Amino acid sequence: MISVRYNAGKTWANFGCAIAGGIIAVVVISALLRGGAMVGGIAGMIAVLIMLLPGVIKRSTRTEPILTVDQRGVTIEVAGVGPIPWSQIKETRFAGIPWVNGLRLVVTYAGTRPKIGFMDKLNWAVYAKQKGDTVTLAIGLLELTDQSKEKLEMAVRRAFV
Repeated sequence: MISVRYNAGKTWANFGCAIAGGIIAVVVISALLRGGAMVGGIAGMIAVLIMLLPGVIKRSTRTEPILTVDQRGVTIEVAGVGPIPWSQIKETRFAGIPWVNGLRLVVTYAGTRPKIGFMDKLNWAVYAKQKGDTVTLAIGLLELTDQSKEKLEMAVRRAFV
């Protein structure tokens, strides 16, 4: 069994890198356009940061697990997803690149898609698509957690066999 929790330090470091990257992008673009984009770029960056800040706060202050993998199945504790038994799971895989576009656990299972709102997608990086009777659910930002990709892969592989 493995329980996955967000690491507050990694979460805030990631947000800090986003701020630094935004500032660099605004300054470079403004320099290329001879200063014309500075005000709009800064305003846009501030709007995006304000939109992302609640999710950063939620992830950094959450002490309960966001994901549990055990002999019963995969339990996603955020966005109201809940447990997915191994008998319904068809495939699990990892996608994304950590710290670039984010590490995601993708679970394909038989069932109905959970209702995930826009703010849940933004705050918890949980996405779900339904095609026929199969749901593809992804939970992202796993590089910001207390468990390594290798430990997660081992837990999923061991439980799935």
